[in-house]
Amino acid sequence: MDNLTEYYESLLETFSTSGWKMFEKDLQEAFDGLNTLQNIADSETFWRQKGQVEILQRMLAYRDGITAAYEEMQDAEGI
Repeated sequence: MDNLTEYYESLLETFSTSGWKMFEKDLQEAFDGLNTLQNIADSETFWRQKGQVEILQRMLAYRDGITAAYEEMQDAEGI
């Protein structure tokens, strides 16, 4: 097993834990609370909130990105 395979498989194992599922739920709740234009008083708040939403989107997409990359690697290796 090479390091890349071990990397992906370790992450996939992490994603299956109840702790990861709770973490994703917390991220989704934070995203849902920030992903609105309500309560934005000024441009500084808008840009800060926009950055926070972008970070949360990336974190919420992490599992899917790792899963897709692992499957692509397996397909390329013919596994």
